[in-house]
Amino acid sequence: MSLLLAVATVDPGRVERFIENLEMLDPQPDETLFVGSHDALSKVGRPYKKIVTGWDLSYSRNVALIYGLRKGHELVWLCEDDVYFPRKDVIRLIKSSYKHSPSTCIFYGEQILVSKETVLDKNGILGVLAKAYRRGMVLKNWKNRGFDAFSVPAATLVINTKCLEKTGLFNQAFKLVSEFSEIEFIKRTMRISVPVKINHFRIIHYSGSKGFRKALNLVPQRLHNMLVYSLLARPALPWVLITAAGILLSPLLYARLTKRRAINSRNTAMPATTTRNTGLV
Repeated sequence: MSLLLAVATVDPGRVERFIENLEMLDPQPDETLFVGSHDALSKVGRPYKKIVTGWDLSYSRNVALIYGLRKGHELVWLCEDDVYFPRKDVIRLIKSSYKHSPSTCIFYGEQILVSKETVLDKNGILGVLAKAYRRGMVLKNWKNRGFDAFSVPAATLVINTKCLEKTGLFNQAFKLVSEFSEIEFIKRTMRISVPVKINHFRIIHYSGSKGFRKALNLVPQRLHNMLVYSLLARPALPWVLITAAGILLSPLLYARLTKRRAINSRNTAMPATTTRNTGLV
């Protein structure tokens, strides 16, 4: 069996550091693919494969999954460029877990966050709101089976390509930052199998943010993704919102319609005016 390591990157500085760490893995992945922005991929040389996909993380991951499927890889590890591998035999751990459970769709591990910026983002206003929202979604969607999909680190996702025919790819309705696309994808795969956590599979994850200011710049995208995920998780929500909006707006619409009818009836009741020809020029 073979494993494709797919690395999403948009930062040229991170790529060089990641490759240095990647070269120390033993055994190496069967193939390594870099996807992301053109500037970042300019730092990637042979023997690694690279495909320019831009800044959209969901699209980049889909390109990597399709590539791995076409190349015949059984596993695709959707890694990121800001991680460090504390264990050099991490590829062996992943393959061993797959041999014991070949029908599992998703394998994952643990991450150790190392960054002041990460703490700042999580403790900021936006982070508090997102955390509260996630807790609510966990109680509603993953109370059964006792599994919390929000606890799965995205940089440790290992996808079984055999499941893609049933699960599909990542939803590209999520823009740029894909905090909820992984959760929505995991939710779909849980219809087939529960994700399996690999023992001793850990990564050190460095935050690439430049402080809370960058998190605020991504607020529109984050709110967009939160709304998209809400609509996907609760299909009846759009109809509820439309009904509520109709109820709230009905008095205004009724008043406007009544006023228009009154004006029309008044115009109809007024006698038609006639003009006299006075002969004046």
